[in-house]
Amino acid sequence: MEEANKYTLKGCATRCLEQQDQQTVISEHYSRHTSSSKKAPPLALSEGKLISYQVNDGFTLQGGETHELINFEVLSTVKKSLVIVILLEGKLEFGYDSLNFELDADTSCNAVLVNLNKPASFHRQLYADNHVTKLNISLPIEWVESRCDQDESFHDFLTQHLAYFKLRLNEQILSLSKELIRLGSPADFMQRVHVESLTLNLFMAIFEQVKIANINNIIKVDSDVLLKVDNHFDQRLDALMVYIESHINHSISIQDLSDVSAMSASSLQRKFKATLGCSVNSYVRRRRLEIAKQQLGRGIISITEAAYNAGYRHPSNFTTAFKKHFGQSPINSIKKN
Repeated sequence: MEEANKYTLKGCATRCLEQQDQQTVISEHYSRHTSSSKKAPPLALSEGKLISYQVNDGFTLQGGETHELINFEVLSTVKKSLVIVILLEGKLEFGYDSLNFELDADTSCNAVLVNLNKPASFHRQLYADNHVTKLNISLPIEWVESRCDQDESFHDFLTQHLAYFKLRLNEQILSLSKELIRLGSPADFMQRVHVESLTLNLFMAIFEQVKIANINNIIKVDSDVLLKVDNHFDQRLDALMVYIESHINHSISIQDLSDVSAMSASSLQRKFKATLGCSVNSYVRRRRLEIAKQQLGRGIISITEAAYNAGYRHPSNFTTAFKKHFGQSPINSIKKN
C-alpha cells in the first residue's frame, strides 16, 4: 500500500479553490492513523471543472470533469436521501455503510440509484491520475414520496435502506448527463432554470426505467445492515441521526441528543426505541462497530485502532462485541475481505 493511502479525510472537510480555468479540491483536515487527532496542512486531492448546485428543499447536483492527484481514502457522512451516481469516464470506487460499488467506464458507462433511508457513512477511494467524468445527484426521499402516490414499485424501494438499482444508460440519460456536465454550475436565473429543467428530465428518464422494470425482482438490499424503519418516521429524528453520525467518534450524551431533537430525554428514548427498534446507546455502539468493520476491511486501521475508535479501551472487549454483532472475529473479517 502506498504511503498516500494511509491518509483519510474525516467529515466533510474539503474546500474548492477557484482558479481561472479550473478548480482544485483540497482537504482541510487529514491525519495519519498513527495519530488520528493530528492536523496537517491542506492537501490537493483533485482538479478540474466542477459542478455544485443545490435547489432549496430539492435536489443537489455535483460532479464534473476532474483529475485525481493522489491516492486518498475519503470518509464522511451523508444525509437520508435518494442518490444517483452516473459515471461517464474513469473509475469510481465508493460506498455507503457496508454497501460498496466499483464502477469502471473504460468499456461502458455506469450508473446506480441508491436509497439511503437514514444517514449513512460514505467512503470513496481516490486514485492518482484517474480522470473522472461523473454526476452525483442527491434527492430528498420526501420529494419522491410526495409524488409517487404510494406506487408499489417506488414505495417498496424507498422504505428499504441501502436498496439499489443499476441503471441502464440509454441515449436520453447519456445526453442529459453530458449536457449538465457541459453547462457546469449555473450563474444566473436563466442558467438555473435550464439546469433544473434538464435535471427534472433526467429524473423522468431514470424513474421511467425503474418503473418499467420489475422492481421487486431487481431490488438489492445489504442484509447485514438492513434497518427496518417505521413508515411513520418522526422527522425530528432526522437531525438526531445526522448529529450522531457526525459525532460518532466522540462522546455522545443523551442530553446533547435531547437538545438537538428538541425532546426530553425520556421522550427521545421512547421515540427512538419505537422507531428504530433499539435504544440510543445500542444504535451508537452498532454504528461504531459497523464503521470499524468497514475500515478494517479496507486496511485503513489496525484492530487496536479500530477498538479505540469504537470506544473500547481493551481490544479484547472490542473483539467480543464485534464477534457477537457480526458472527466473526475482527481478524477473520479482515481475512475474508
